[in-house]
Amino acid sequence: MVKILDRYGKQHADDLKALDLQSKAPKYGSHHELLELVESKLVESNSDTELMLKLVDSLKEKEKLLKEENQGLASQVTKLHSSYMQKLTSTFTHTLILADITCTIDIILKVL
Repeated sequence: MVKILDRYGKQHADDLKALDLQSKAPKYGSHHELLELVESKLVESNSDTELMLKLVDSLKEKEKLLKEENQGLASQVTKLHSSYMQKLTSTFTHTLILADITCTIDIILKVL
């Protein structure tokens, strides 16, 4: 009799554990509903992946345009620097010539 009660208690405990696990398991409904849920998640995932790829392509295009703009600006800076240096050299040359003329005039005035 003890063995029978012991076996009944173990079986009852196993049944309670099974019921407890079922109550904690997510409720998906039928197999068909579960498949639909999985399919919708896959479609959503693919959509997100496509969106990310489009974003990456867009960023690559922006990077290309910024590099081209940077090269153009670097070229302009080089031209401006070259032009500035030419003007500076020309101004310095004119200043030297003017100083030379002034010295020459001073010498001529002293002689007279």
